[in-house]
Amino acid sequence: MDGSNKNKGTQMGLPEDPRATWPEAMGLFARAAAYLPRSPRFGSERGVRLFWLEGGELRFRDVVEDPRGFAIVGRHSQAHVCLEADETIALRHFVVRVRRAASGKSELVVSDLLAPLPLFVDGSDEPLHACVLEGAFSARLGAYALCGFPFDGCAALGDEGGPGRGDRPDDNAHAGVVNADDVEGPVVHAPLSASRASVVPDDDIPFPPIAPLARPPAGVSRGTLIEARPRSAAIESMDSAHSELAHLTLELRGPERAETLHLTRAQLAGWVIIGHYARCAAGGQVFSAAASRMHLALTLGPDGVEVFDLASTNGVFLGKRRVKYACVRGDAEFALGPASVNHVRIRLHGPNP
Repeated sequence: MDGSNKNKGTQMGLPEDPRATWPEAMGLFARAAAYLPRSPRFGSERGVRLFWLEGGELRFRDVVEDPRGFAIVGRHSQAHVCLEADETIALRHFVVRVRRAASGKSELVVSDLLAPLPLFVDGSDEPLHACVLEGAFSARLGAYALCGFPFDGCAALGDEGGPGRGDRPDDNAHAGVVNADDVEGPVVHAPLSASRASVVPDDDIPFPPIAPLARPPAGVSRGTLIEARPRSAAIESMDSAHSELAHLTLELRGPERAETLHLTRAQLAGWVIIGHYARCAAGGQVFSAAASRMHLALTLGPDGVEVFDLASTNGVFLGKRRVKYACVRGDAEFALGPASVNHVRIRLHGPNP
């Protein structure tokens, strides 16, 4: 698929049954399980290593067990798990995080980003848009098979948070990537990281050949679907008469107009998505060309309101600092894009610390 098409909009009216088969999913699971013991270790943090196939090659991405850790799964070229070959998959389909369960095991929390296509997980016939998975798992999404394994060998996250390491040297930076279908104006490119020149090329990472196997290797146990969660919903501005119910007030100010959203705890318990996509909160009303279709998401965490950059092209800025994740209490102000573009400012008026 060429670059002119891979960030086009998602097809609607989709069949619920995935096109990837269970034998394909089992084959991927078995090969990834066999490769896991000798796959690169970037540190000693816990997390879940996600595997998928792209162009016949085995790819992986670490999601670190850290409050700041997350990864975007979707078809967009800047998604951290990029599934670009299936146009029925949304540009930003899921956000995934890893948390420690009471049992001490790692759980993968899958949250829906308004995507129409469901996920199917081994051991359940139920189409899922949001769920919690414990242990190793295999799943199908459209034409793709996916699998994941708890993994002790993830790199520690930087202060900015976001995705863990992947198998390609430029996976984390997305530097210089142009996503013309995601923004309507000039794209601002992030500077190249000075450390990228010393990263080992892809060709030096030994991937095993891919061929279906009848069953996983001995000693690899399959995971469990812990919980099916409700899917996200589009959020619209509440009537001002109900503003006393609001847990958080958002003031969105673009180059030409402004909008105010009053959000309750119930709404923030899900994912409130900000961007110029029409199904987002205040979608398309105030956003400049600097904003991605799905640019930023808010959710209520144990320590405050959590803010996530949804693999946006122009980034999320807290002051002058670009962030992928932030947890805030009280008032805060974010910008969608740097000061050099006509960005949108978001001021949060939340509960006092």
